[in-house]
Order: sequence, then C-alpha cells, then structure tokens
Amino acid sequence: MSGAVTAQISIERDPAAVAYAAAHEFWRAVDLGLVSRATFRVALAGGHTPAGMYHEIVRQRPTGAAWSKLHFFFGDERGVPPDHADSNYRMAKSALFDHAPIGSGQIHRMQGEVRPLENAARGYERELAGEPLDLVLLGIGSDGHTASLFPGSSALREATRWVLDAVAPPGNAVRERLTITLPCIAQAHDVWFMVTGSQKARTVERIHREPPDPQVPASMVKAPRIVWFLDKAAAALLKA
Repeated sequence: MSGAVTAQISIERDPAAVAYAAAHEFWRAVDLGLVSRATFRVALAGGHTPAGMYHEIVRQRPTGAAWSKLHFFFGDERGVPPDHADSNYRMAKSALFDHAPIGSGQIHRMQGEVRPLENAARGYERELAGEPLDLVLLGIGSDGHTASLFPGSSALREATRWVLDAVAPPGNAVRERLTITLPCIAQAHDVWFMVTGSQKARTVERIHREPPDPQVPASMVKAPRIVWFLDKAAAALLKA
C-alpha cells in the first residue's frame, strides 16, 4: 500500500471511540455486503484494540438475521492451543463468540496446536477455499508488522500462498505463528487497520510516509479499499 494515496483515515477521540466507530462501520459493511452475497467473511485480528471493537459489535446489534450469515476467520494465530492465554482465538471467543448468536460452524479458527505448523497452514488455506474475504481486520506492532508478517520476513515475498507458518522475532512470548499473506489480504474487499495509543504514532506516521518497505510490513498491504481507524494519540504525527 501507499497509505498516503489509497487509504481512508478515520481519527477518533480515544480507543473507546475507535471501537464504536469501527463496529458501526462493520455493521454497515455487513448489511451492504449481504445485498449481493449470501455470506460475509471477516478475518479477525488479535490485540486489545480489536477486542474493544468485538464487544461493540455485539453491543450495537445483539440479535438479528445478519448474524447467521457471518463467517469468522483469523488473520494470524500464535502456535498455541485454543485455550492458551496467548491465543487470538481465545481472545475472540471471550470478547465476541461467547456473546453472539452464532454457531460453531461459523467460526474458522487457525489450529495453532498442530505440528508441524506447515500442516496447519495448508489446512487453513483449504478452509479459505480460495474465496476472497469480505473484510480483513489488522493491527500493527511498533516495528511495523501486521498479522504475523514481520520486518524482513521471507513471507513478505510470497506471491501465491494465502497462509504460511511464520516465526516472530526474538522477544515475542510466542514465536511460532500462522499468518495470512499479502496476496490473501490483497484479494479482500476491505482492509481495516485499528491502531490506538501514542506508542504507535511514530510507526503510523512512518507507514504513511514511506513507499512499500519490507522493513515496515504494514506499508506493503494492498487492497481495493483500506481504512485506518486511529485515535488522536496514534494519529498525532500525521500531517493534515
């Protein structure tokens, strides 16, 4: 992506306002998508900011026919069982699935407990079945990574595969990962980044200033429509 050219930026007051705005836009996108499609496929992100959005999604629409048309996938997962404290699935279950009127067949988790993880990656590619996602939710790390696509990773050069096993840099609590790839993200109808906090401001500014750079993986994301949901702290260094 060249963020300054292709991205829409929505700046909200604080993390709670980001969660509200993203959830409101989520339901608008779902309603619009279901006009022409039988289902709506969304890849969830891990992290504290998306968790706030997941709570808001249920709060804003606790019931309704649209819930039965949703299918939830994941953008990445740690190499841990689904009940592990570091599992993205566990977070999504606690924040969203346990409170929503959905069935188990609507949840498509990455199997982080499978070894080798390459087998889990191949299995998840089959789960995606080559069908583009309607929406991919992403965050960023302070190093510019998104999903589990880390700076300098060979995964950033992948041209055909939609899911890979990956390794996070030293210092991460769980280094073994599963991740969707840039080609998978590029096929999605919408990609939304949700970023809050002053500690991400420099990275946000760098992503929007620089051309695509393997050292800043989020800058390499391409999609038909990209939206950044930022709070004022994360957007503080962006030029008007």
